[in-house]
Amino acid sequence: MRRWWTRVEGLWRPGVSAVVERAKHAEAAGDLELATRLYIEAGARDDAGRVLGARASSALTATDRLRLLSLALEHCSEARRPELRREQSSLKLELCQSRELYLTRSELIGLGKDLTGLGEHQLAADAFGLAGDLESQTAALVEAGAIERLEAVFDADQSRQRMERDREHTCKNAVDLERLGRRRAVLAVAADQPEASASRLGELAHRIKNARVNGPLLRLELAGERRQFVLGDRVTLGRANAAIVVASPAVSRRHLELRREDGVPTLVDMSKNGTTLRGIPLAGSVPVQSRFEVVLGGEVVVSVEPHDQYGLELGIAKETFWVPLGELSASVGSFRCGADDWVELWPPAAGVYLNSVHVLERIQLCAGDELKLARDADDAVRVLA
Repeated sequence: MRRWWTRVEGLWRPGVSAVVERAKHAEAAGDLELATRLYIEAGARDDAGRVLGARASSALTATDRLRLLSLALEHCSEARRPELRREQSSLKLELCQSRELYLTRSELIGLGKDLTGLGEHQLAADAFGLAGDLESQTAALVEAGAIERLEAVFDADQSRQRMERDREHTCKNAVDLERLGRRRAVLAVAADQPEASASRLGELAHRIKNARVNGPLLRLELAGERRQFVLGDRVTLGRANAAIVVASPAVSRRHLELRREDGVPTLVDMSKNGTTLRGIPLAGSVPVQSRFEVVLGGEVVVSVEPHDQYGLELGIAKETFWVPLGELSASVGSFRCGADDWVELWPPAAGVYLNSVHVLERIQLCAGDELKLARDADDAVRVLA
C-alpha cells in the first residue's frame, strides 16, 4: 500500500506531469534516448521500460541490444518481464555461440535454467551444452521432445570420450618414449597434435625443448669432474660461427680448425689475423704430437696437447675443452651429434640405465640426465646444462 501511494504521490508532484508530457513529445518525435531519460526522471518506469524495449529492437549491434534489454528489464512492468527475459536470455546464448560474449560455466548453467523456466527447452539444451553439463542438456532435450538432437548429443559425447581416451593413450605413450630417451619421437608426436600445446603432452614437449642438448658442445660430469667436450670430426675455433667461440677482435671469424690427417690430430690455421707458434707465423697445418702454445692475432694464447682418452686438450683463457675429433667414447657408450645437432648417446649392447630406466636404443640427451651401466652403480655420468 505504501509503495503504491508513494508512486501516486510522485506522479502528482508539481512538474512531474510536465516531464511526462515532454517525454511523450520526445517519443513522438523519435528521440527515444531523451524520452527514456525523461520517463525515468518522472518515475514512469513502465513507459521507460517500453521505450527501452523499442530501442533494443532497433539497436544496430547485438551487444547494444543486450545492454538495452537489461535496462528495459529494470524498468518494465511485471506483465512484460517474461517476454523481455526470454529475448535477453536468447540473445545471451546467441552471443556466447558466436563468441562475442564470454560466460563462465556456472553462468551458462544459470542461463540454461532461466531458459528452462521460460519454457525454451531447446535453447536451454544449447546453454547446458556450452557449459558441458551433459545431464542437464539431455533432460532439456527430453523435455523438448527433440529425439534426433538427443541422439546427436549422445553420438557427439561418445566421440568426445573416444578422443579423450585417444589423447590420454597418446600422452602415456609419449611419457614412455621420454623415459626411454626417445625425445625426438615425443616432439614429433606433439607436432602432430594441434591441441597439444595446452595439454600434458604439450608441457612434456616444452620441457624437452628447453632441456635438449645441442652439439657440438657437450658438458658432462665424469667421475666427479666437470668437463666440456666439443664433438665432430672437424672442430673450428673463431670469433663467430665456430664450435669454440673466442670473443676477441684479434681472432678471425674462423681462425683455427682441428682435424685428423692420416689419423694424427692436426691444427690448421685458417685465419686472416694470423697465428704464431713460438713467435713464428704459422703456415698450413701442424700435427699435435706434444704440448705447444699458439697465439691468435698476436693476443689470444691457446694451449694444445694430445690426450690419451679424449683426443686433444685445449686451454683458452680460463677454460678447458676436450676435443675427441669424432665420437666421444665413455663407459656408458659413445656420444655423437645427430643430423639435427641433438647430442645422442649410443649405449653398449647390454644397454644403459637412463635415470634408472634400462635402455637399449640410442638416447637423445637432455640436461639433467643420469647415465649408469647398472641401476645401483655409483659412477654415474651426468649431463650438464
